[in-house]
Amino acid sequence: MRDRNTGARVAGVCVFATPVRVFSIPAQCRPNSGRTGRVSIDVPGPGSYHLFALPAPGSPYGAQWVGPDGGTGVQSESRRITVAAGEIKSVPAVLLDLRATITGYMVPRKGEIVGGVVGVAAPPPGAYHGARETPIDDDGAFTIDWVGPYHWPLVFRGDNLAVQWSGGVAGRAQADLVPAVVGTPEPATYRLRHGGELTVHILDEPTSVGRQLILYNSGSGEHVGSVAIGDDATWGYLRVSGGQHVKIQCRCTGGDRWYGGSDFATATSVRVRHRDWLNLIL
Repeated sequence: MRDRNTGARVAGVCVFATPVRVFSIPAQCRPNSGRTGRVSIDVPGPGSYHLFALPAPGSPYGAQWVGPDGGTGVQSESRRITVAAGEIKSVPAVLLDLRATITGYMVPRKGEIVGGVVGVAAPPPGAYHGARETPIDDDGAFTIDWVGPYHWPLVFRGDNLAVQWSGGVAGRAQADLVPAVVGTPEPATYRLRHGGELTVHILDEPTSVGRQLILYNSGSGEHVGSVAIGDDATWGYLRVSGGQHVKIQCRCTGGDRWYGGSDFATATSVRVRHRDWLNLIL
């Protein structure tokens, strides 16, 4: 880990590997660059990965996807590292830039202001809060001050709004990119869509506590919404960005179950329209 401008080695930065396409910031991201700036990362198995560098809160440096010759805010532009079983691979130094700021206002389509959070990564599947998410004030204002000076996709999760990315789209790959600026940026206004209404009725699952429905985008595999199912209930309601295809997982009594299959790969893909009622047989 090095300062891009001075070349000085940087300690106290968490660097983690994430699979191609799928991305969420871990809740526990402990610094793993020591005094020499050197980092060693274990990955769960052979495959292709991207690296994300996350300085500690309060660091003068900004977060980044590790690119071929510096940082970037877009995963598809970052360096892809492919490793085989048992392989150890070295990569060039990570060049860190000073942290930058994104400011803006979130406004739903009908004009009313609602609360919520905004970030650069969707929360992990089933989680209601993601790491490094920024709360949105009562007047809709938000500030993200820990990212590098690049262009980033933003994900919004508002009260009674579908999870959506900047530009009002369902997926990170289609999001409008937002510049992070060193200094004081001009706030931008983000007009968000309410999304489609999806009601899911579980037909063959006995009522019990602790059940949760989780929706994933069929193409990217990213988490796009979740809802808890209360005691003695057999249905759940949530808003989902319309037009996309989703796969549905139930963290049900007795373990995880999928609609139409045994895992994500084999589950049935469902297109979300403006208003849908789905009878779910798991």
